Amino acid sequence: MVSRKIPHEYRQFPGGHSTWQEFRLPNLLEFSGRIMIPPISQVLSATIARKGIDSAIRQYREMRHTHARNYNFSEPVLNRLGYDLLRNQKATEAIEIFKLNVEIFPRSFNVYDSLAEAYLVNGNKEPALKNYERSLELNPQNTKAVEMLKKLRGN
Repeated sequence: MVSRKIPHEYRQFPGGHSTWQEFRLPNLLEFSGRIMIPPISQVLSATIARKGIDSAIRQYREMRHTHARNYNFSEPVLNRLGYDLLRNQKATEAIEIFKLNVEIFPRSFNVYDSLAEAYLVNGNKEPALKNYERSLELNPQNTKAVEMLKKLRGN
């Protein structure tokens, strides 16, 4: 396994560990000779708690360029973080995470659907409508978007 040093400000490992050899989690599994890397959401969650959502968004953008091989930056990872925030009554932060997901993955119908849902939770009907419409444009078979648009338009 290759040792990858992480800059001090991004270390999120318990016990002061600083290399992959020293740190193991269920998210870091050796499997079929490949290493499953941890989701960036672990780092972002800690940053949101300590420094707020704006710092976490800046951190994501920076780390996506400087540590792309050290973390999983996939669409589902950000989506799960957004839904975790929603479950914890942090709709404003969830909206920002979903907006970041839309920015990074603009061709995914699912990111618009998730953003629309967060807007609804936060009581913002117009942006919810707009994002459900965009989700449906990208995937005309998105039955959830069809249902939500009917409901929001009163049909």
